[in-house]
Amino acid sequence: MSGSDMRAFDATAYVRDIDDAALDGDWTIRHLSPTTSSPRPWLHRVAKTGPGAPRVYLSAGIHGDEISGPPALLEMLRRPDFFAAFEVVIFAVLNPDGLARGVRGNADGIDLNRDYRDPKSAEIAGHIEALKTLGRFAAAMMLHEDFEGVGAYLYELNDALPSTLGGEIVAAMGRHVPIDPRPEIEE
Repeated sequence: MSGSDMRAFDATAYVRDIDDAALDGDWTIRHLSPTTSSPRPWLHRVAKTGPGAPRVYLSAGIHGDEISGPPALLEMLRRPDFFAAFEVVIFAVLNPDGLARGVRGNADGIDLNRDYRDPKSAEIAGHIEALKTLGRFAAAMMLHEDFEGVGAYLYELNDALPSTLGGEIVAAMGRHVPIDPRPEIEE
């Protein structure tokens, strides 16, 4: 699907909605360097259940032609107790320029998801600097969208946790959304 086929993503309105939801939910709002399209807030909140809760990282909006992740995170934020048992860090809109234009890369055409090893973009350099201050997480979820997919799936990078964890997560997702049954996705 090309950018011209996609519905428009209003990055400025989205950031305003994220800020409103974060303020309503007692989140701390910080910012990465802004882009031409909008600011790039990131959020942090300690668990409502008290200290010692698992730390979770979520991000979305790194590919501008994958617009479903940012609204999904917004909907989670609008549910007051969705993250109650976790300390959470959310980077909800990593590539507002790409989202505003409906293209994979940023304003310079860089695929930000491929820019972490030797950063060329200000967006990823700033994201890496913020991540360095945050320590380790018990779990991380980077929301993407697959136009060819027929349901949700999981890329699991797991060397230390039980090998059954990915299957358990997919089974839990299956109670809420369709699951992609293909045995292999993108090689």
